[in-house]
Amino acid sequence: MRRLSHVLCLRNIRHDFTRRIAGASKTLKCKSGFILILFFLVNAARAQYSVSFPEGDYAPQYSDSTGVMAGFLPDLVRRFSDQSGYDLKLISLPIKRYQLLLKSGQLDFILPSNPAWTDKQVGDITFSSVIMISRSGFLRKKGSLERPIKNLATVRGYTLPQVNPAFKDSNYKESFTINTSATLEMLRRDYVDTVYAHLDFVKSWLRRNHLKDYLVFVPDLGYDDYSYHLATLKHPKIIAVFNQWMLDNAAEIKSLMKLHDVGHESLID
Repeated sequence: MRRLSHVLCLRNIRHDFTRRIAGASKTLKCKSGFILILFFLVNAARAQYSVSFPEGDYAPQYSDSTGVMAGFLPDLVRRFSDQSGYDLKLISLPIKRYQLLLKSGQLDFILPSNPAWTDKQVGDITFSSVIMISRSGFLRKKGSLERPIKNLATVRGYTLPQVNPAFKDSNYKESFTINTSATLEMLRRDYVDTVYAHLDFVKSWLRRNHLKDYLVFVPDLGYDDYSYHLATLKHPKIIAVFNQWMLDNAAEIKSLMKLHDVGHESLID
């Protein structure tokens, strides 16, 4: 009887030990599963995404003139990257090339973008909410406001608003340059009497050249307001996160715009 009791006791101990081992195994499996999920989440957070800007100096909106992307839009993207955890790599490419790379899936995002500028053959692009508005318009030297426009210059690729024939000289001509600085230099040297450019770029150029009160924006000749968006083919969910981030940080973004002096309609005071 005593032997039977001993056997039953051993069986109970073995059963309890087996139950504990099974429980520990389940716990270990759960922990392993959690660690595996955590591993994938960390790797997803570490995935790097490319954000391409047009090549060139478009300060204060964006510029690669120093070899590092600078300006309002790059600073905005960096803040979003820091606060959201997405690893965003900023690069610059020729405009035509970055459209092709976006289409082929070699680029994750482009900025600035606009539905009206996009090649319809690129695909189903997702655009962010409006980041800022950039105004383009006609500018002239103060002493030439009453004269008809004889020679007009703008950046190659820009679409000019239709100029009222009443403002044109009979020998009216248009010239095209590689960038805004070259356009404004033509006006400075009196090769042309009118330019069409983004006002943010003009303000920056005037400051760099210490030419306060040098030019006048002439809205009567016409102007265009362009909305800037972040665009992607592959990552619409990140665009949704970016949109919410902009809503949640509207005051911070407004301060950043003021710091870089972008998105304003007026010329230098």
